[in-house]
Amino acid sequence: MLKLFIASMKMLYRNRQALFWATAAPIIIAVIFGLYDFDFGGSSGRYYDFLLPGLVAMGVMSVSIGATATAIAGYKDRRIFKRILVTPLAPAKFIGAQVAARLVLAIVQVGLLLGVGMILFGASVSGNLVWVFVLAVIGNAIFLNIGFIIAGRSSSAETADMAATLTTLPMVFLSGVFFATDGLPRVFAIAVDYLPLTPLINAMRGIMLDGSSITELGPELAVLGGWVAVSFLLANRSFRFTES
Repeated sequence: MLKLFIASMKMLYRNRQALFWATAAPIIIAVIFGLYDFDFGGSSGRYYDFLLPGLVAMGVMSVSIGATATAIAGYKDRRIFKRILVTPLAPAKFIGAQVAARLVLAIVQVGLLLGVGMILFGASVSGNLVWVFVLAVIGNAIFLNIGFIIAGRSSSAETADMAATLTTLPMVFLSGVFFATDGLPRVFAIAVDYLPLTPLINAMRGIMLDGSSITELGPELAVLGGWVAVSFLLANRSFRFTES
């Protein structure tokens, strides 16, 4: 299994363009915003402290959806799955190794973003960072499922790449990465609360800004748990290893 995991990491690395933009974009944004000294005024704290949890959540989403949808759809294009079926390799092991490789990549990116924010730009974190990584794993599960849904429904890697962008981009601007969702019209604000990125950002901000324990984030965890279940069921229906 270790050899299969290493092979999956190498396969992921070969798609360098998609991998670069999925991983580098949040880090570049973190560096650019870190060069400015925005604050909320009064005792509300620095804008960068507010922004960092949003960028961490966005990074998990970008790596999980972008790097999964395009790569898996590409495997379908090259009929890699059909070739695997005539080998002794179990399809579940192959998919498991692919998921593990992307989970490791997402965790590494979370560590890099936190390192950039806290070490280079002095971001203040009040809570236990272990819970941030736990939330990253939960978010990774949701967004990986969405990536498999897109790959299963896409006819080519190019179509999957476009669908992944159309899926992630609205969430980046609506789910509160850069600004609180309170400024949205009420109907939109209620709706975006149920997008998968929104509760992930809110939970990470609760830990990093307010020092909350993960046990105090019941509403956010409930929505995330619902997304884990629903996205898994949809991914199971949308993606088939035997598809050409």
